[in-house]
Amino acid sequence: MVVLEKNGFVGGRCASYRKHGFTVDYGIHAFSLGPSGPLQEVVRAADSRLEGRSPPLRWQRLPIVLKFGESVFRPALPIDWSHFWNLIRTAGIALSMHGAARSDKFALVKTMFGLLRLKAGRQEPLESLSVKEMLDKLSASEVAQQIIASSADCVSAIPYERFVARDFMDIMFNILKHGGVWYPKGGCGAIARAYSDIIERCGGTVLTGHVVEEIVVEGYPAPGMPLRVAGVRLTGGTETISAPCVVVNVHYGEFYGKLLKPQYTTDTLVKRVTALETALSAIVLHIALDSEIFTEQFVMDSPMLLTKDNYVPGANNAIGGMFVIVSNLDPGLAPPGKQLVLAALGTDIALVREKDNLVQILLEKLQKLAPPPVQVKDHVEWMDVLGPREIESLFGEKGAVIGIASTIRQARSNRLDAQTPIQGLYHCGDDSGTHLWGVGTELAAKSGQCCAERILGKKP
Repeated sequence: MVVLEKNGFVGGRCASYRKHGFTVDYGIHAFSLGPSGPLQEVVRAADSRLEGRSPPLRWQRLPIVLKFGESVFRPALPIDWSHFWNLIRTAGIALSMHGAARSDKFALVKTMFGLLRLKAGRQEPLESLSVKEMLDKLSASEVAQQIIASSADCVSAIPYERFVARDFMDIMFNILKHGGVWYPKGGCGAIARAYSDIIERCGGTVLTGHVVEEIVVEGYPAPGMPLRVAGVRLTGGTETISAPCVVVNVHYGEFYGKLLKPQYTTDTLVKRVTALETALSAIVLHIALDSEIFTEQFVMDSPMLLTKDNYVPGANNAIGGMFVIVSNLDPGLAPPGKQLVLAALGTDIALVREKDNLVQILLEKLQKLAPPPVQVKDHVEWMDVLGPREIESLFGEKGAVIGIASTIRQARSNRLDAQTPIQGLYHCGDDSGTHLWGVGTELAAKSGQCCAERILGKKP
């Protein structure tokens, strides 16, 4: 097995880098299943094959704070053994929510139990509803809707007016069932490092800085004539790696529009791929602080997504953000006595010219989380900023932070299949795999598992 990675590091958006003693994730990640999910399943399967010699992957439970305006909601960490009791405890906390009117507190509780009734009933109708349409049926309270919507924003990176309701429901109730939201010890790069180690221990090779220019196909594109993948050609055309099976993890537009020659595709497939909508991009701040300022760990301030349709210059109060003090989750990610903060705001790539202004808004929101009279700007050692253009340059997919958007027309049965019309050529990642659902990296892991089952003949 040979893994070819175009960047100088593995892991894509779920990777980390080192700077001045800090270990920094490229993006902000929270994992809905963690030790119970597909990322850990891969490690367990490898551990069995390697007789206990696979690298460990450990997880930290992630306490969450949900904000909207002055309303602050702190859901209790779920208890693993009681799905219903988790909801009862959370409802009790909602009734004592800080900064919210009494009517909004009751509206939030009513909405949560309305979601429980929907979950207990038939799920099929939710495949044709957005999260917004679903919530409109349960409550007209803006506070209740935005508190719930903050979770939808986080897991989908698209406005909740577009996020398919069934995916949202299954994700949220999985979080309750499996004990909350998680973060990997050692940062997100720990996942990629563990997988690279597994591949190499199993006899494979991981090559970074290798850009594939073309997928090589054998056969003549004519009716009834079989086509089979033969390998890949690297950039410059000087090196070809032969392989009877090739698995590609790139944006579909690049897959069918660049890597695979036009004669090996169909007009119907190209049109479908061209019409695919990606999730939003983001402004992401990596902030190294010279002292420990914040006590929180993960704050989601709604609304966390900004598009060209809802952006009003100067209306800073109508913009939120996502803030993770990762060194509070894992002190080893920052030097002793210092702190590492990741802050992000989901944005439409059309707002790329507003990058500097949005960075200032995020810093203002972060300042509000600091205890008075501390001024965060006085404690910044350094700050790296990734905007839509930088994210696109590193990871492609039009700068999207997740990939293909989980809209009604692109979810579940409407997702593209992992197997292509060319024998031996497959696609995996959070973009492919019919009937799959989930969040970002975990969805990509599910896709990889399903793709492997297809290759090994374990799944039709």
